[in-house]
Amino acid sequence: MKKQATLATLSIIFSATAYSTQNERPDIIVIIADDMGYSDISPFGGEIPTPNLQAMAENGVRMSQYYTSPMSAPARAMLLTGNTSQQAGMGGMWWYENTLGKEGYELRLTDRVTTMAERFKDAGYNTLMAGKWHLGFTPGSTPKDRGFRHSFALMGGRRQSL
Repeated sequence: MKKQATLATLSIIFSATAYSTQNERPDIIVIIADDMGYSDISPFGGEIPTPNLQAMAENGVRMSQYYTSPMSAPARAMLLTGNTSQQAGMGGMWWYENTLGKEGYELRLTDRVTTMAERFKDAGYNTLMAGKWHLGFTPGSTPKDRGFRHSFALMGGRRQSL
């Protein structure tokens, strides 16, 4: 009797494991690195060995087509929203007299766009952001306001985190 109960318990555990494995959503990790070229790391032909990134690339999806900006904050805004930096409100990184008050140069993520974190959070993902944010300090434009449940952000070079 004990043997049958053990077998029944094991079969339930393995069935539950198989069911959860088949229905789990993939883990998604997006890595953004400022001032790095496309082919600087080994998964994309670089000479610098990056074995952990290589393993992630071999077992995941490699993104190879992306429009970017030569400036860090606009590039992050473009990746996180799928829009141009101007559509996202990050047309630049500094206030210039000729851009003050102009749409597209708010220097923060605006309500005109949705971030991938907001979409993932709405889909039930647990979203986390760590590192440099530099996409707005005002209410409505912080990482937690833009879809990240957990944030360990450097808000723009400052030492505090939100």
